[in-house]
Amino acid sequence: MNLSSNHLEAPDSTKFSTKFAPLSSLIDLYLFNNNLTSEFPHFILKCHNLVHIDLSGNYLTGPIPTTIGLISKLSNLSFSDNRLSGQIPKELGNLANLLELDLSENSLSGPIPKEICNLKNLSYLSLWENSFYGQIPNEIGNLTNLLMLDLSSNSFSGHFPKEFSDLTNLQDLLLSGNSLSGLLPMEIVNMTSLRILDISYNQLEGELPRSLASLINLQGLGVSMNYFTGIIPPDLGRNNTLSSVYLDNNFFTGEIPEAVCSGFNVVSIDVANNGFSGSLQKFLRNCSKLRWASFSDNQFTGDLSPDWTKYENLEALAIDGNKISGGKMNKDTYLAPFSTLRIQGALVKLAEDTTPTCNSIYSCSPQLRPHVRRKAEDEFDLGELGKPNLGQEIGGLSDLLHLSLDNNSIDQAIPYQLGNLKKIPNEIGNLTNLLTLDLTWNSFSGHIPKEFSDLTNLQELYLSQNSLSGLLPMEIVNMTSLRFLDISYNQLEGELPRSLASLINLQGLGVSMNYFTGIIPPDLGRNNTLSIVFLDNNFFTDFSQNQFTGELSPDWTKYENLEELYIDGNKISGDAGGLRCLETIFIKLSSFSKHDPDTRIIGKKSLQTDIRDVSELVDWRPLGAASPQSRQQLPRSSDPIPAWQPQKGPIPTTIGLISKLSNLSFSDNKLSGQIPKEIGNLANLLELDLSENSLSGPIPKEIWNLKILSYLGLWGNSFYGQIPNEIGNLTNLLTLDLSINSLSGLLPMEIVNMTSLQYLYISYNQLEGELPRSLASLINLQRLSVSMNYFTGIIPPDLGRNNTLSFVSLHNNFFTGEIPEAVCSGFKLAYIDVRNNSFSGPLQKCLRNCSQITWADFSQNQFTGELSPDWTKYENLEALLIEGNKISGDVGGLRCLETILIRLGSFSKRDPGTQIMKTYMEVQSYKSKERIYQ
Repeated sequence: MNLSSNHLEAPDSTKFSTKFAPLSSLIDLYLFNNNLTSEFPHFILKCHNLVHIDLSGNYLTGPIPTTIGLISKLSNLSFSDNRLSGQIPKELGNLANLLELDLSENSLSGPIPKEICNLKNLSYLSLWENSFYGQIPNEIGNLTNLLMLDLSSNSFSGHFPKEFSDLTNLQDLLLSGNSLSGLLPMEIVNMTSLRILDISYNQLEGELPRSLASLINLQGLGVSMNYFTGIIPPDLGRNNTLSSVYLDNNFFTGEIPEAVCSGFNVVSIDVANNGFSGSLQKFLRNCSKLRWASFSDNQFTGDLSPDWTKYENLEALAIDGNKISGGKMNKDTYLAPFSTLRIQGALVKLAEDTTPTCNSIYSCSPQLRPHVRRKAEDEFDLGELGKPNLGQEIGGLSDLLHLSLDNNSIDQAIPYQLGNLKKIPNEIGNLTNLLTLDLTWNSFSGHIPKEFSDLTNLQELYLSQNSLSGLLPMEIVNMTSLRFLDISYNQLEGELPRSLASLINLQGLGVSMNYFTGIIPPDLGRNNTLSIVFLDNNFFTDFSQNQFTGELSPDWTKYENLEELYIDGNKISGDAGGLRCLETIFIKLSSFSKHDPDTRIIGKKSLQTDIRDVSELVDWRPLGAASPQSRQQLPRSSDPIPAWQPQKGPIPTTIGLISKLSNLSFSDNKLSGQIPKEIGNLANLLELDLSENSLSGPIPKEIWNLKILSYLGLWGNSFYGQIPNEIGNLTNLLTLDLSINSLSGLLPMEIVNMTSLQYLYISYNQLEGELPRSLASLINLQRLSVSMNYFTGIIPPDLGRNNTLSFVSLHNNFFTGEIPEAVCSGFKLAYIDVRNNSFSGPLQKCLRNCSQITWADFSQNQFTGELSPDWTKYENLEALLIEGNKISGDVGGLRCLETILIRLGSFSKRDPGTQIMKTYMEVQSYKSKERIYQ
């Protein structure tokens, strides 16, 4: 019986079972891709003759019943993409005839029962995207008929079992996104049928075994994001089968073996962030089929001047962070020319029908993985070049909008042609539209060219961390568009020109660490745009290290936003009473001769060690105001930060002893296990960020007792269970981010108590039910993301009534009804994405007040009616997606959309004068390292 993809609903498992109970002779049952929302349908357990069961793509909840093991004739069983919870029943091991078992994309947990390893006939086993933990049982080697094993995106730990080598028929082994450690065993040589091996995003170490090169059928190899060291096996790829190789983010050294490309079949390769060296051109010689390649951040050297015409499939190439020079490109090739610029990379083939000439290529920072393809961007990043020859030719890239040369070793004067914007190679263009110029962290010498004043469109100019000398030219007055000017950490001298005050758009000014003298231009800041000013370490006024004297006792209560005050090195007395906002931050008051006893001065100590070594922090005491000589200086953002190695293992329970902690961040590590309940003892905690780890289990109830918490970030883990009603205790919370986990159940009504909440992110979970109406009572809510869940019903009618919402993402749920007009009532909404729901009603009614909208996706719903608003008032609109509806109308006036992206598949009539560029981007969203809220 095949009833798949029919939108069947069964909210009551009892009624569901009654309808099917008589079918005791049923052999095949296909109910995949429906809307079954009940617990596991127990009528199945009475169908003892079933051979095939496929209930994937539904919303089944609860545990898998143990009696499933009684259906002894089963050969194919799929419960994937549901909401099943609990552990795998060991009784599944009784299904001796089972050939395929798919339990992926659920909320199952616990270890793999050893009984599963008794299924000797099993050829397909998929458990990915659950919350399984513990070691992979050694008995897995008993499944000698396995062709595909997928255990990725769980929390498995321990070593890579040697017993995998017994799986001589296995073709695909997928173990990424776990916490496996230790070495990759040499016995892998026995897995001669292996085609795909993906062990990325684990904690494996040591060298890749040379026996890896003996896998004669290997097509795809992924070992990214581990701790592998040493060289790549010299014969890897010798069998001419490899097409995809991902070695990035490890500690590999030496040259990449030429054998990797010897078969001319490699399509994608990523070796970024390692210690590879040698000639890149030598390696590329045979890689004529390459489409995506990243060699960034290694130690490759030499000239790169191959015959680029043979790389006709190449779409993305990144070579930044090396010491490579390049030759000229053929003007007929698809690549942007390297020429004198020796570029970081090149986005090659743009949108379909786009002529790939140099004038139409703006971006040199492509997303390299084939999973995500980005459009060209208006930037050109040449960061971390070796020793480029920055010649006069740089002067004329006329279509260039952003130029970054930061963090290089350029030690020559800046060529004057950069200001003249004259000719350089015709295949590059001209620079007349430059908006951003970043030359920081080099060794530039000489004067700042007066010709910079010709850059009248320039908004951001960064020249810090060089050896520039001389005066700041008066002609800077002509740079009227300038918003940010940073010339700090140079050897500039003289007075700041008074014309600096004429820059009416200037928001940020940095001239620190130079030899400037004299007074500050009296009218600087008169235009009320300046928000950031750094004048320190010159020979004019900063507040600290000067000769200020006298009493300092203003009415501190009016400085309610003050977080840091530096007045040390003067001769000042006074008190700091009333500086409440400084009590948990930092203040240097070494020059104060008397102190208000009610003012608490807190010292901070940087944590630069393993998180398990918390005893040092437990002994740390607050800094006493009476002993300023022992203070710890708070490092500024410009200070170098020590390299940080990702932490792994559980969070120690003793973390709860650091009672004065106000900010705790362990984000983007490899932590595993559960959150210790002792964190609930940190009563002073303001911010807690545990995002991007491998933490699992339910969120401990003690977290909800942290009454003064303002930020809680738990996204990108494997937490499961329900969000408890106690969440309403966090009345001071500004940001709540629980996205990309496996949380289930309803969104509690008690969220109404979180009156301070500004940002709510709960996307990519398994939440269900209706959004509580109390959500509309959050008067400060600015950003709401509930995408990729199982929410149903209507949107709270008053959502947005308080005129604060600017970002709303509801896509991929089961919402119905109309979008409330209140969502747009405040005219602040800039982003809305409601695609893939069942919204209905006239779309024009919703859009009426959305004049500030920049991005809107209403696709794949049931909107109807005419769509012919006054498009001219939507001057900020960049993307509008409305296909998959029943809308008519025209798009006259959408000028800003002509070169961006619009999909209008549902329009029945169009304004013939409107040019529509059809750009289809191939984008696949991941729940891994890349954060996605759209």
